[in-house]
Amino acid sequence: MEIYPYTVKLIDPLFYSHEALSGAYTPSYLHATALNHAVAWSMGRVREDQSYIISEQNGGRNIPRYNHSWIEPDFYFTPASIIGGVNYIVETVKGDMDYLIQPGFGQAKIFGKNIGRNEVLKAYRIFSIPPETEFTGYLHADPDIIKDLPTCIRLGSFRGKAFLEIGDKIKTFGIAPDEYINHPVDPLVSKVKRGVMIGMFPYPIVDSALAEYAYEIRDHGRREFIAVPSREITYDKDVLLKRLNDLKPGLSKAKDFSLPLKDRAYLILHILRTSLSVKHFLMSIPGEERLDATLKEFEGFNELRLASKGEDVHIEHSVFLGYIEKIEGSINGCEKKIRGVSESMGSEDTGKGTSNIIL
Repeated sequence: MEIYPYTVKLIDPLFYSHEALSGAYTPSYLHATALNHAVAWSMGRVREDQSYIISEQNGGRNIPRYNHSWIEPDFYFTPASIIGGVNYIVETVKGDMDYLIQPGFGQAKIFGKNIGRNEVLKAYRIFSIPPETEFTGYLHADPDIIKDLPTCIRLGSFRGKAFLEIGDKIKTFGIAPDEYINHPVDPLVSKVKRGVMIGMFPYPIVDSALAEYAYEIRDHGRREFIAVPSREITYDKDVLLKRLNDLKPGLSKAKDFSLPLKDRAYLILHILRTSLSVKHFLMSIPGEERLDATLKEFEGFNELRLASKGEDVHIEHSVFLGYIEKIEGSINGCEKKIRGVSESMGSEDTGKGTSNIIL
């Protein structure tokens, strides 16, 4: 993954609050869960495990189904901090049984029915962040995904619109241990030793964080650091490398243009699915649904699937070569991450155990 700076510029006022009560101030940070879910929804990557605002299916409203804010395999937005100061605007709103801003006062009734401890149809004041306000953070992403990222997303309790702008790729100067980070950090994605806790929904983030590992960059000649997103997984290094190595003979065979279309398409699909499953495993992203969604994003995937079943479809040779190039890149990337764990993280190369995979 490469690193890019990003900026979020508000089009509409932004309101969200941990307490969600009258008089609540919106924090001057954007949580990584909000950003990554907003971008995923704007791209049409709607998954069952992405709904944490209005769903009752997981045991109750506002109960997340995910373990952290890194929900997609090919990109991750860090939390964002506001650029400059903020002058809040005061808005008058009504809850109307929305469960967002109504405080409890007593047992209220409508048409004789008890609706709980709410004061019905009363207006309240909330403190929102005004339009034109900008937030900044860092994006970890595969270069191929940058062109597909949306330019407009929705954020906050009222789904206000905001512009998303991605900057140029940042050059890194290696990984350094125990450095203070120049952006807010999600402690469930990057290992943090100390810092200032920022209370936010659905869980706190950390500012001025001392991270266990950080990418070193330069900003106008100054050394700055970006927290390394890593996930702790347990695996057998030799077994995983063998699984990837076993794909290479089939990949070489798939380059043979004289091979029947059905056999060639089947080989490509099998190798692609296996290499992606290893990549997702290294990123601690489980689930067949997530894997299937990733496969469908490949150009010409439906034709490739039909060809593997013996259907009469036409696929250009260049399409096969494109798939082979992507698969080779995925395999090489996975092997590099597996072999580079002990060196980059400073752990002993035992071949087995629990490791932090840097992505």
